[in-house]
Amino acid sequence: MLRISTKLSLPDDTVTSTLVVYGGKGMGKSHFGRLLAEELFGNGDRFCFLDPVGANWGLRFGKTKSQAGLEVLILGGAHGDIPIEPTAGAVVADLVADESISTVVDISRHPNGKMWSKGEKIRFVTDFCTRLYERQGERRNPLMLIIDEAGRYCPQAPSRGDLEITKCIGAIEELVELGRNVAVGVTLITQRSARMNKSVSELADCMVSFRTVGPRSVDAVTDWLDDNVPKERWKGLISDLRTLPRGSALVVSPGWLKFEGVVEMRTARTFDSSETPKRGKQKAEPGKGKKPNLDKYLERMRETVEKAQAHDPRALKARIAELEKQLKKNQILPPTAAKSQIVNVPLFDRKGFALIENAFGAEINGIADLVDKLAQRIASAEKKVVTPMHAYAQKCATAEALGERGVPRTNGAQKRTETILPPPVSKTIPSPPPPPNGSRDLRPVERKMLAALTKYGERSLSQVALLIGSPFNSTVKNAASHLRTQDMVDGSNDKMTITEAGRRSAGHVDPLPDDGAELLDHWCSKLRPVEGAMLRAWVDVYPKTLSLESVATQIDSPFNSTVKNAASRLRTLGLIEGKNENAKANERLVG
Repeated sequence: MLRISTKLSLPDDTVTSTLVVYGGKGMGKSHFGRLLAEELFGNGDRFCFLDPVGANWGLRFGKTKSQAGLEVLILGGAHGDIPIEPTAGAVVADLVADESISTVVDISRHPNGKMWSKGEKIRFVTDFCTRLYERQGERRNPLMLIIDEAGRYCPQAPSRGDLEITKCIGAIEELVELGRNVAVGVTLITQRSARMNKSVSELADCMVSFRTVGPRSVDAVTDWLDDNVPKERWKGLISDLRTLPRGSALVVSPGWLKFEGVVEMRTARTFDSSETPKRGKQKAEPGKGKKPNLDKYLERMRETVEKAQAHDPRALKARIAELEKQLKKNQILPPTAAKSQIVNVPLFDRKGFALIENAFGAEINGIADLVDKLAQRIASAEKKVVTPMHAYAQKCATAEALGERGVPRTNGAQKRTETILPPPVSKTIPSPPPPPNGSRDLRPVERKMLAALTKYGERSLSQVALLIGSPFNSTVKNAASHLRTQDMVDGSNDKMTITEAGRRSAGHVDPLPDDGAELLDHWCSKLRPVEGAMLRAWVDVYPKTLSLESVATQIDSPFNSTVKNAASRLRTLGLIEGKNENAKANERLVG
């Protein structure tokens, strides 16, 4: 049992359970996190404390000099055993999953003291949680992940279009919802209960709430009680919540602990490294600490250590000083400027030309043949058209200069008013042959419409417009009307079919795959990326239905107008059926 109070102990399966911890600043949330880590460690369970504020390195040290701390590995931060980078989330997750030691992962600052940015923290948490879920599925070695300030990484209302925080929410939600299957428990600690994403917090087995007075924060606690406690008891619990002394918390767990009441937390045995400095009070010194053997951890983290050192200004400054000293000692002079000289170097040598000829000989010969044919056609056109036109122009110039009957004009001669017309064409110019696919009287949009109806069969005009990638406007409507007058399509705009004449004019069109995977791949190649991803999500669960919001979550996309418009297009094309609350894929796509 994990004894957090004289009144309450947590059971052995706490390590794979989900807890949500609320409370105002300085009311005892961080203290509870230390208690939980101490009890897990004493029970032989592993924990990983994800620390974005750098306040939990004190777990290694005793509260007093006579007390001992926990043997934990500290990664990152100002007190870390091994430095880490914001890009090392997956690497750290591998270490946490593989090793038997408990860890504190400090993502508050770099080794040089510079604070991590908000974006760097979100990227690390996303990569870490995603990778941890994957690796824990391989080993299934029980682990409690404690996330401090969790509301920053799974907020209720992320900024519109912020894809990075949306991915982070999805990664944490997956750990909370499915973590028990891979032996992971999650404890979410936040001082802004209103900020916490409800889809995550409502999955908690237990709520621990320290004193909370803000109206929105109290509402968040009430929301959690709504799913777990009869409404007639809310008033008393909320009244207790507003007046709790520091260090006491309202613990509610009707299903897991079967407990509901106020608990005074026991005193921690480890050093309080999160204590706020007070004026006139001497800073407390930590007690005994036990540092683990770092050799094997350094080896697997070498790459991220080297990268951290490469960006450490102190190391760079020392390296520069060393180079300046060496330069002065050896009196190395800068090289004199050399005169530039142009050297012609062949792009390819004989061997290179041989390789190109072997690889692309057929294509090169084909291009050469085309160029020869084009040159011949140009020469023929010049002979038939350009040369006679030159001769005709000379004849006109001569006639203009000589006047009537070849008599040269004088200044007093009356000018002729007739216009010299070009000689009549003696040969009839043949009309160009019809195009290989259909009538030459059709416009491009009409050809595309005929091809779509040939391939996809009976369709409405709005579906045809989607299939050919055209707006459903007057151009498409006029094209349909013209095809109908030519007897190439039949039916109304709601139900159009192609006639035999239309098939002949459409020419050859590759047939549509029958059904199953080939048909799905075909449609996905025609759709936009987000539409294809959504369609595959529905196909994966067929014959079950999925709400549009669930599909957006599965493809790591915000639930916004882009997703809603994509669903509307899929429904228009007949690829999904049903409303947004319970849509499913067309059965032909499944096979």
